[in-house]
This record gives sequence, structure tokens and C-alpha cells, in this order.
Amino acid sequence: MQGAVITAPAWFSDARSKSCFGCRRQYPAAVSGAGAVAATSTTIVRTCPSTNIQNKRAGAKLRLAIERTKRTMSASPRAATCSVELLKDGLDYTGSINRMRFDMVASTVYTTFADSIVTLFTPAAVDAYGVDEIV
Repeated sequence: MQGAVITAPAWFSDARSKSCFGCRRQYPAAVSGAGAVAATSTTIVRTCPSTNIQNKRAGAKLRLAIERTKRTMSASPRAATCSVELLKDGLDYTGSINRMRFDMVASTVYTTFADSIVTLFTPAAVDAYGVDEIV
């Protein structure tokens, strides 16, 4: 086998497969982003109990800052800083995370994703070690 593209599981209906093409974010990135927001929200609530992250504007600012932090972390081996000014009620948030800490937070996502791949390959009798890339 020279190459393969895996787009959707075999049990998806045609409508469900077509709806996957409309997705702009990859599933692992979306889940890890949500996990990072949840972990950061927990840090903020623990630090400033009066802060309410349920505010949509504050959540959007935090998500944007986390996306920038993830890009910085991918480009550099050092710790990346997540900083949001005026997050809510005049409070600022600044935190830093390194690659190892991010991998610890996202390990459940990585494990779930790897299990999904194995589940997909088993009925097709494909060895996961023979696959170089999944798009």
C-alpha cells in the first residue's frame, strides 16, 4: 500500500459522512482546546472565585488566548504564556504551560483518539504500524 486517506468510519451514513466535510476544526484539536479551556477555567476559579467564566465574551477571549498559546507552544520548546487582559470585571489572567503539562492535560484525548483508530482498523484488518499518516 502506497497511501490512504481515511475520512469517516465505515458505519457512517452518506449524510453523516457529508456533514463531516463541513467541519473546519479537527476533532482532536477541538477536544484538546475544550480541555485546555476547562483546565484554565478551573485555575481561574480557584484563583479568583468571584470570576464567572460562563460569560460568553470572557469565554471567547479565553479561547482565543488559548489558541495563540497552543501555536506558541508548537513553535517553541519553552513554556508558553496565556495572557488575557480584562477577562471579566477588570480582572486579568496570566498563566503559563509547557509541552509536558499540555500533554498531561490532553492525554485522555490522545488515548481516546488512538483507541478510535484501533477500532477503525480492526474490522479492516489493517495494522496500525503500517499507516504513516491520517488526514
